[in-house]
Amino acid sequence: MKRKTLLVAVTATLGLTGLIAYAANSQRFGGASVTTDTARAAPPAPVAATASHSQRSALASGIPRGGVNAARVTAADVGDLDSFSRNVRWLGAKQAIFGVSMDCNVWSDGDPSVPCTTVSAPTGTTTFHYNDLLQIQLPASAANSLLCHWLAERGDVYFTNNGNTAPVAARLRYTYTATIDNPVLQDPSLVNPVTGQPFNGSFTTFSLMRVDTPYVLLQNNYVTTTTSNTAVCRGGLVSKQALIANYGLTPALADKFMKNPTTVHLNVSGMVSNVSEGTFVVGLRVVGD
Repeated sequence: MKRKTLLVAVTATLGLTGLIAYAANSQRFGGASVTTDTARAAPPAPVAATASHSQRSALASGIPRGGVNAARVTAADVGDLDSFSRNVRWLGAKQAIFGVSMDCNVWSDGDPSVPCTTVSAPTGTTTFHYNDLLQIQLPASAANSLLCHWLAERGDVYFTNNGNTAPVAARLRYTYTATIDNPVLQDPSLVNPVTGQPFNGSFTTFSLMRVDTPYVLLQNNYVTTTTSNTAVCRGGLVSKQALIANYGLTPALADKFMKNPTTVHLNVSGMVSNVSEGTFVVGLRVVGD
């Protein structure tokens, strides 16, 4: 693959429903399987609640938020009371490309800045891990109570079985996570209950998206695939609720967290087996309330 083709591959389309990334070498690979979640924006025109985070079992009585009668709405009614009826804030979008190849120098046209893992032998298993594929740096108070991710990716993969006299199991598997940096987490007395260690300024989320594609290949057979996957925030990339319930922060510290600058780093780790080349383009959009 030449660099010109690689650059064309990184071109992405930003749509109303998120960010769709297009991968390289589309003329070589065919077919697609698509899974999509749908995001729905909250109603417009927010009005701040008058109660504190820890006390708020109902919104300010009689005050409509965005045209919604918010009186006596509780967490039991809507689940996420902090963001109820607030506007969606657009907070940025970036994209990245990475790959696996038997010759990374050719694959990237000699550009060492493009992440690529060398496949030493297609019949074996090759693992890869990249921290900080991209990062989005948010200013203080970018959101009220949560940050949500719209994650879209496309992978073009060449599965092969050369030289084996029997069928082989080929596989592509990888997972995206995010690392969240925030000054509030620099406090050495704060311990991450997930790891049992101090936060040291950041924590890494659970899986944002997991892709697992197995194949059985006959002797001297090959398969080319194009997969397109999208994952949209549900509980939040990070939220006040998660900071309190999952990471042990007090309501006051959760409020302070959202009022500080935050950096989101996108990571990926996975493995390939009986794969000679793969090209992946991923796009991340962050929204808040």
